[in-house]
Amino acid sequence: MPMISKAVCQELQLAARDGPTVRLREVRDVTLEGKVHRVLARSGATWSYSLRAYVFADLYPYGQAAEVIHQIVARQTAVRPDRGMVSCPASIA
Repeated sequence: MPMISKAVCQELQLAARDGPTVRLREVRDVTLEGKVHRVLARSGATWSYSLRAYVFADLYPYGQAAEVIHQIVARQTAVRPDRGMVSCPASIA
């Protein structure tokens, strides 16, 4: 997985995080905004038009997006939140 640039990490650090949502600040650079969008999408966030923010559906309603953003910035790679163990029938496994 490619490394995330310092500019993208800085935008993620400056983003407002509230529960499972992340709101980016107004970015004038469209290219940078696209890169931040790709990192958040690879990490499991989806854009919510009604909230005007990225939402980590895996963390909804009690998870904290701040933890995921901290992991992305620390590792400089997109990380997916741990979903835990998912049970399935033996015939499928």
